[in-house]
Amino acid sequence: MLTKNSDNEKINALTDKINSSFNDKKFILQANSKGFVFNEEKTIQKDEKQEKIEKLANAIYLINSYYFSKVNNELFRTIDDVNLKVDNDFNWILLDDSKTIDNYVCYKAMCTINFTTRHGNAGSREITAWYTPQINFNYGPNGYMGLPGLILELEYNKTKLVAKKIEFFKEEIKIYIPNNKVITQDEFVEKTKMN
Repeated sequence: MLTKNSDNEKINALTDKINSSFNDKKFILQANSKGFVFNEEKTIQKDEKQEKIEKLANAIYLINSYYFSKVNNELFRTIDDVNLKVDNDFNWILLDDSKTIDNYVCYKAMCTINFTTRHGNAGSREITAWYTPQINFNYGPNGYMGLPGLILELEYNKTKLVAKKIEFFKEEIKIYIPNNKVITQDEFVEKTKMN
């Protein structure tokens, strides 16, 4: 028989593992003239328990894989083995605040994302982005885009993503877009209701 203290200790231990897992993660945003891909950096093979904790961390911190096709102006979120087309029209408010990130002058922008939960409730999320016009890509981490420069820092809820390394290549890099089944928002809602 478990006691309340025992349950709390287990919950706290799991929470610590999830937070630690997320803090150790690295994500890669690769972009070229045709679009971008945002993914978690592949690491050494983990055991099944660690993979579940990492997947849970991504879900809690609202991190997904995204890719954008400039040709079709389509943004997709990759979930397991399917691609969900998502809105890429963010109503950014550009602000005068500035700061330097990795020797790039960045400017602040904010927007509010409205969404419907899988239980049918309305929700919203405030997004703060710091972008640099010095890098001429209007992309950013976790599918956020549409600013007049590359997003180097993104913050929402209690999640903060910050660029740690920026590399440029002489030749255009290839980006690999997953060739998964595309589903609609309604199909996605039904899929999440079953889980």
